[in-house]
Amino acid sequence: MLAVPCPLSPVPCPLSPVPCPLSPVPCPLQFVPITPAHAAAAWPLHAVSRRLPLAALVIGTFSPDLEYLVNLRPVGKFGHSPVGLVVFCIPATLLLYWGWRALVRPALAPLLPGALGAALVAPEPGRRTDVVPLAIVAALLGAASHVFWDGFTHGTGWGVALIPFLSRSSPRFQMQWFTVAQYASSVAGVLVILLWIALTLRRFPARSLTFAPGQPARLAFAALFVTVVTFAVAAANASVVTEFFARLARAAVGAELGFALGLALYALYARSRPTST
Repeated sequence: MLAVPCPLSPVPCPLSPVPCPLSPVPCPLQFVPITPAHAAAAWPLHAVSRRLPLAALVIGTFSPDLEYLVNLRPVGKFGHSPVGLVVFCIPATLLLYWGWRALVRPALAPLLPGALGAALVAPEPGRRTDVVPLAIVAALLGAASHVFWDGFTHGTGWGVALIPFLSRSSPRFQMQWFTVAQYASSVAGVLVILLWIALTLRRFPARSLTFAPGQPARLAFAALFVTVVTFAVAAANASVVTEFFARLARAAVGAELGFALGLALYALYARSRPTST
């Protein structure tokens, strides 16, 4: 997640116990979750073992922050705790992984060029009886990578306690170094994901990436539908508060919830109209 400094205010902000280095009074930082950046960790993990379901790995890297979607704001530590990794992150990942396999993936495949659509729904390597155990391992590894990453980018993280330098203020950036690490690692994570996607697409022959007639229109409709739902939920969640950074934080959480909801609603729509695919 990405940290945004609270305004300089004598009123303590409610979202975080971490002291704000910019304020002369005890003003915490408000966090705007950039959860998708954590998916970058799935690339090396999947490279180590191709048997691990990639989707479960990716969802697992998000899972500690799923608690924020329940709370509708970036508040919650249980998903990042050792117990939470087992009793919250693994079940949540398995539930979303099942939703991806059974509902969302079959709806998205017909929107993509033939080779990409076929790759999306291709059976995962290994025996079918291994799917659940491997998904559990993937969920745990993904969640653990998230907590490891956060350990160096949050004021209460174990990595920050291990490396005191991260708690010092940066004269150049006017914030603590663990906050600088949040910004930098979030940007780096997004760039790694874009590189991963680009290298994956390069494996396909150019001719196999050609859209069939009607596919671009259906893809555009799906993208527009999901985007509208995403922005609607983000706006609704942000509207319950008035302070700017609190709105920003709630909008980010609402956008993530809205994106997932939009995908699910589109998948249900597509499933009810098999002739449209």
